[in-house]
Amino acid sequence: MSVYIIAFLAGIISFISPCIIPMLSVYFSMITGLSLKELRNLPSDKNLKKYVLGNTLMFILAFTIVFTLAGGAAGLMAGFLTKYERYFEFVGGTLVIILGLNLVGIIKLSFINSCNMPGDKAKFGSGYLSSFVVGIIFAVACSHCIGPVLYSILIMAGSLGSVTNGMLVMFLFSIGLAIPYIVAGLYMDKIIKLIHKTHKVSKTLNIVTGTIIIALGILILTGNFNLLTTFTAKLIPFKLPVGM
Repeated sequence: MSVYIIAFLAGIISFISPCIIPMLSVYFSMITGLSLKELRNLPSDKNLKKYVLGNTLMFILAFTIVFTLAGGAAGLMAGFLTKYERYFEFVGGTLVIILGLNLVGIIKLSFINSCNMPGDKAKFGSGYLSSFVVGIIFAVACSHCIGPVLYSILIMAGSLGSVTNGMLVMFLFSIGLAIPYIVAGLYMDKIIKLIHKTHKVSKTLNIVTGTIIIALGILILTGNFNLLTTFTAKLIPFKLPVGM
């Protein structure tokens, strides 16, 4: 059960990745059809907020579908590769540690810290279908933006060795990621004005998150990931009716 709590919290944390917050202005521009300049000078409007929230939910639905299916695939692969579990842990743990070092800033993997979405320079014409398409593009083309956290949770999903549990882990990860997007949609006018002020804060958060990711990678690498789930389980006074 602790695995699911970790996945949910990881989704929330992944929102603070180096390129997600700066991309919010581009995201709002794509779903509203307004330029960045128009968005910065946008007055508060209830109808627009409802429209943005509706499009945000379609965006969330799209990346949730993609990530959930990816969790199922990870669980399926783990089932086939059970006898190679130790190699899987070694490779996966090493990858997670490298991604954590990048997040902290010790090494630089420039392709992870940026996301050039197809068509991000143009207006998408706004609309629920367009927002759904943007969500799919985000999940497929920009997953490296949240790579350190996403790949860690995918490895965790695969370690369960079950398609159902893998999908549930990634579904909860997606719900966690969805929460900051919903908040951003509700307070779009304020968020856009504050984005340029978040650089110093996000840098500190990246260091903290990166350190946690490195520790997680070490646990996976050494085959001791169960220590984390056992510790988390002791902190939670209830049990879910599914999974671990």
